[in-house]
Amino acid sequence: MRITLQYICGIVLTAYMLTFPASAQTISWLGSLSPDRSSEAYGVSADGSVVVDHPYPFP
Repeated sequence: MRITLQYICGIVLTAYMLTFPASAQTISWLGSLSPDRSSEAYGVSADGSVVVDHPYPFP
């Protein structure tokens, strides 16, 4: 199994979302890591933490 940055980000995001429910987060800025916005998106919440969202399941 090849470990990629996307896979690691997915694990970190899952752990973060389990610790801090999404209802408690307010995204103040949102961007994308790919030019066509088909890849993961990231944002900065009100408390300064970074939130990453991936549009498809990890292998």
